[in-house]
Order: sequence, then structure tokens, then C-alpha cells
Amino acid sequence: MDTVIKIYTEEKKNLPQLTNKYFQGATLYRATGIWEGIQEKATIIEIYGNGTNFDKAIELAEEINLINNQQATLVVSQNLIHGTGQIQLVVHKKKA
Repeated sequence: MDTVIKIYTEEKKNLPQLTNKYFQGATLYRATGIWEGIQEKATIIEIYGNGTNFDKAIELAEEINLINNQQATLVVSQNLIHGTGQIQLVVHKKKA
């Protein structure tokens, strides 16, 4: 467990169920977010594991965007031992 991944998204009731599809353990906590100048209720999903979980977190973010009609979800990964990490803004690709 050398990596922490955080997913920042708008608060929705289905987030625990969606998260559980991809991860056996996670912590979800409420926050206040601002997107495009508008304040909104947000949820931060925090997952501890190894570095290979980043791809699964991206898949979860893509599903959150699709199901919850989110414009974007932020995924941040940080290695707790080496201090390295990744950050990716997952943007919802709406069908034309």
C-alpha cells in the first residue's frame, strides 16, 4: 500500500456503489467544490493501494462521468514512499 489515489467529483448518492465495482475498499468524504465558478457539493473518493490502481481509478472516473452526467472528474495519484505521482482530468466525451 504505497499509493493513495483521490478522485474528486460532484456529490451523488450512487458513488459508494460505483466505487465498490472497482475497489474493495475506499473512503468517501464530503467537500465543497467549485467548477467553472459555481460552488457545488463534492465527494472525494480516497483509495490506498499500489500504483497499478491508477488505471482502475481512471475507469471509475469515466463511469462516474457517464452515469452522473459529469463534465469532468479529477484523479490524483501520489506514491507515499517516493513522493511521485500522476494527475489526470478525465473529461466526459458526450456523443454528438
